[in-house]
Amino acid sequence: MRVHHHPDCATLMAYASGTLSEALTMVVACHVAWCPQCQRELRCHEETGGAIIDRMEAVPVKPGCLDAVLQRIDAECREARARDCAPELAGEAHRMGLPRPLCRLLGRSLDQLAWRRIAPGVAVYRINLARGARGRLMLMRIASGKALPRHGHSAGEMTMVLRGAYRDEVGRFAMGDIADLGHDIEHKPVTDSGADCICLIGSERPWRLRGLLRFVQPILRL
Repeated sequence: MRVHHHPDCATLMAYASGTLSEALTMVVACHVAWCPQCQRELRCHEETGGAIIDRMEAVPVKPGCLDAVLQRIDAECREARARDCAPELAGEAHRMGLPRPLCRLLGRSLDQLAWRRIAPGVAVYRINLARGARGRLMLMRIASGKALPRHGHSAGEMTMVLRGAYRDEVGRFAMGDIADLGHDIEHKPVTDSGADCICLIGSERPWRLRGLLRFVQPILRL
């Protein structure tokens, strides 16, 4: 797989610092799982952050505070390694053709999901996030050669292609590519012919639809 589209540098830094919404964080995590270039960039961000912390002035803390923090970090790291690096998870993710974070979240393949048809050739599967999580996360399956309605975005949205490909005013997006869309982008994605396109979409607010589609938007939940 050759990835051509990556998150914006500011988005990657926000992901590294933990300030992205939960929905956008999941999309970026899935892209990073498949993208060696972004993995290297994240390591650079972590090294930069460590250097900044090293130059900060020390402040007094309660006795035992450092040991408690280090123990908690060690425990979190052990759990994360066990969860992400387990052979069975790696094998399942490879078999399903999914990034590990999404494989862990779904627990099944894309073909086993209960897709909901919202328009001819378009179906969605909404992914529940934890209570209080920010943003909305969903999978969208668009049939070969179909187009989505022209729309814009009133807040952050990221789309990662899991299968197939689509084109819009920005370019062509295929497996592993991520579209990091700003507020000023209005586009009309059209899938390539020959195969369905399945995308993971994280958004912070609903789409900006035009015309009569605005009246059915609450039903479509887009």
